[in-house]
Amino acid sequence: MSFGSTSLPVSAQITIDPVQTITPITNLNPNIKDLITFQNSSFLQLKWKAPTIALSYIGTPTVAADDTIYFSFTILAGNGIAAHLPDGTKKWRIAINEQILTSPTIDKDGTIYVGTGRANAPGKLMAFRADGSLKWSFTTGDQVASKDGILHALNPVDGTEIWWLDMEVKAQVKLVLGPDGTIYVGSDDHKLYAVSSAGNKQWEFDQGSIIYAPSVGQDGTIYFGTQDGELNALLPNGTIKWQFAAGGTITPPLIGPNGLIYTNSSSNKAIYALSPAGTIQWQYNIATNEILPLFIGHDGTL
Repeated sequence: MSFGSTSLPVSAQITIDPVQTITPITNLNPNIKDLITFQNSSFLQLKWKAPTIALSYIGTPTVAADDTIYFSFTILAGNGIAAHLPDGTKKWRIAINEQILTSPTIDKDGTIYVGTGRANAPGKLMAFRADGSLKWSFTTGDQVASKDGILHALNPVDGTEIWWLDMEVKAQVKLVLGPDGTIYVGSDDHKLYAVSSAGNKQWEFDQGSIIYAPSVGQDGTIYFGTQDGELNALLPNGTIKWQFAAGGTITPPLIGPNGLIYTNSSSNKAIYALSPAGTIQWQYNIATNEILPLFIGHDGTL
């Protein structure tokens, strides 16, 4: 594993910790939860829907502290970011002369981050203010997120690099931050990696199938879908908790404030709400061929 960094104080230098490897398990969990015959749950209802100019959406919609809804989209002319009010009406929309690859991520100060890039070309992490103006951008060696295998840590004020870590995975990867600062990275090499906030690799888990973007619950449980159609739940130490036969969880699972785990089924065109134990609490059909990412507002609206 290779490391590099900008100048850092001695106390912040990166050290290599022993790596715990979680070995693959042939039968990951005997308590795999199966799909049931589909039927809409009667107490759910559509709140609103809003027209956009998007041909398709990129990643997951994100809700800021002021309940503004942000999403990345594609149009014939290129890519962009849109901001909508909590009732669905448009606030603003900007075009970006870059190929957006990620969902918008909102910082506590309202800064909006998106990752960009094209095949065999440098990518960028771009930071925008809440009014849609560009704050800064950081150029990476390949597409964001980390297709060249390099994980970067940046200063949110000006985008300068604090440290970088070579994950030695030359494939598309997806990452999320855990409650204790641990970074979880899912990769096309069939592995989920845990990396400390200082840049030290802690453990890896081989699921045996391409791993999609992970999410982390308040109790530290890591949830992620895989190409074989399973929704997986791992304990913070990298051991399997349960699996749910979701029929394809391509987008990041969503953990609600009530502890429910929301996931899409690409084969069943459905949204499922699961308990922390992996059992179905409710289900809802989505009449679309595109499996849309999920996000939940502060009032519980999905």
